[in-house]
Amino acid sequence: MASPAKINQLKDIKNKNSIRREVLWNSISLEKGKSLSDYPEEIIFNILVWLPAASLYNLRRVCKNWLDIISSPCFIQCHLARVQPYIIERKTLWNNHIRSVYVKDSEIRVGNLALGGDWEILATCNGLLLVKDHSNDIHISNPATKQLLPLPTCSKSCDDYQLLHDLDVDFDYAELDFYRFGYAPSTAEYKVVHFFHDGKQQCEILTLGLDSWRRIDISFLVLPLIFNKQLLLNGVLHWVVGYHYIMSMDIAQETFDETPIPSCIGPNLDTLSMDETFYLTEIRGSPSLINRISHVEFEVWILKDFQIKEWIKLSNIDATARGIINLIPLLGLRNDEVIFKSRKKRSGQLVLSTYDLKLQTMILVKLYPRELQIFSMITHFDTLVSLKFQK
Repeated sequence: MASPAKINQLKDIKNKNSIRREVLWNSISLEKGKSLSDYPEEIIFNILVWLPAASLYNLRRVCKNWLDIISSPCFIQCHLARVQPYIIERKTLWNNHIRSVYVKDSEIRVGNLALGGDWEILATCNGLLLVKDHSNDIHISNPATKQLLPLPTCSKSCDDYQLLHDLDVDFDYAELDFYRFGYAPSTAEYKVVHFFHDGKQQCEILTLGLDSWRRIDISFLVLPLIFNKQLLLNGVLHWVVGYHYIMSMDIAQETFDETPIPSCIGPNLDTLSMDETFYLTEIRGSPSLINRISHVEFEVWILKDFQIKEWIKLSNIDATARGIINLIPLLGLRNDEVIFKSRKKRSGQLVLSTYDLKLQTMILVKLYPRELQIFSMITHFDTLVSLKFQK
């Protein structure tokens, strides 16, 4: 029998869906002899913005008015602000399709994200993917609109293995070549940031729409322990470096800053791997850390004030009573929910779990198929952002 909290949650979802259907019905209740295109542009805008990006991309051909609406920067931003994130594989060994996983209303839906080739995903930003092929050539892809943009050739690190040995770095955790991808609202620019090593740490930046990379001076060493996950908030990129601090980069100003991780947070030797100790995500519009205490317990910390580096402890997550083990946080959603990968304690069956920070409840969802590479997944949005950037 469902708990009272779960019942109230389902009622809220049902009420929201009813209100949404009523708004849409009132918006498109057509008078006899009228077509949808006869109605004011504001109504058309408010209807179209609820549709998936792939459908909207096809609907541009309906008429010039719809093309203008769907292609407008205002519409694209409104659509992006509405869509919920989902998780996708960073790479796959099975075929050329990257699998996507949606978790909604205690159900899971697995689909394919066709990229038109065998790519490794390096980073995402506003629904655009930074991808690499077998030749290490870098591209920007928008799966929803099936656009692909090749990028200029970037620099490469020197002999990786020799350099890692010289730096006394663990081969399993270090990356000499790694990328960040972000958007600056103040300048309306997308930028790819590339870190590499040619005897010392180097950084180069490509503004999408331009033809060449620019090197910038950096005075810090990001190696040896770098995590793949990145977080983009209000034009600032954040990522965790080692166990000690979060590195931040202002995309517009191209400046870097460090935020110490709370001293009471430390590595847990019982974790399966380093990158499962901390998980960086967005909660309530701020950078947040989900810190592992055990295989079923986590702390949620939120960076309340980025300027003065003030952290507060938001919540404790304890799944001991749920009969699951080996929880790994995968994704934070905009509605104060966090998605975890886990296994049932008795059967070992792989499951997804959603934890509601407001209700402090966890809901289990079965996970299929078994071959899904859930350990290598990142957040993604479906977007209408065009790859035709101004030069």
